[in-house]
Amino acid sequence: MNHASFGSRFLAFVVDDILIAIVATVFSAVISGLGLLGSSHPDNPALVIGAWVSSLVIMALSLLFQFLYFGYFLSKDGQSIGKKLLGIRVQKREGGNVSFLIGGLRGTIGYYISGFIFFLGYIWAFFDKNHEAWHDKLFGTTVVQA
Repeated sequence: MNHASFGSRFLAFVVDDILIAIVATVFSAVISGLGLLGSSHPDNPALVIGAWVSSLVIMALSLLFQFLYFGYFLSKDGQSIGKKLLGIRVQKREGGNVSFLIGGLRGTIGYYISGFIFFLGYIWAFFDKNHEAWHDKLFGTTVVQA
């Protein structure tokens, strides 16, 4: 098994993050725009509440999109768009594709766990002999050359 390098994993992560950020920005623009409809009185307290609710909706939709993105692509062939561009794929440690649920959880909760404490979970992959990050350890996955 030829494990993917730290560098190719990092670049694939950046590509995927940019794509997810673009979609989150669209969600944000649409929802913020809807929130501004009928807001002719800027000192209205309902606008403050609306802004908080809009922010929560944007975060929830962005997280849902991220879950669906990784769940779909990783369960399909192990390759998100970024991973496909870099020629790498995610698979179960013993081989084979991950399930939709594992792909989605790995790409959301797993990524947040790896990044939570000064990105130590990602830095771990640099020193690990198989270049596995904490989210790989947690979900029983590994990233290999496609």
